[in-house]
Amino acid sequence: MTHGGARSWANSRPTDPGLRAGGVALLAVAAFALRLLYHRAGPGSRLEPGALEFLLAAIGFFAASAGATLLLLGAHLFDQVPISARWARRDAVRPPSNDTSAAPRPSMPCGRRSTGTP
Repeated sequence: MTHGGARSWANSRPTDPGLRAGGVALLAVAAFALRLLYHRAGPGSRLEPGALEFLLAAIGFFAASAGATLLLLGAHLFDQVPISARWARRDAVRPPSNDTSAAPRPSMPCGRRSTGTP
């Protein structure tokens, strides 16, 4: 999409290969972190997991997730998709006024009937 005649950086020619290369790099970081984690606390290890092991696991998970997303989607990550009118922005609609005199009285919760007294 263009805004005001200028091309967006997400639509520029080198963006897609760059994002996909970044995805490969993140997958390499994830593989390194998870391999290091495996050698530190893998099967047969007598080491109690500490903060470093949890940090390596978190880095591996997040880098693998982001890397796979970037590698598979590339610049399509920024594609605009149609949304339902229900979720569309309503900039032209005026916000409701704070006048509560004409507002309907809310119904009672849980199906209880109002007795007519406040």
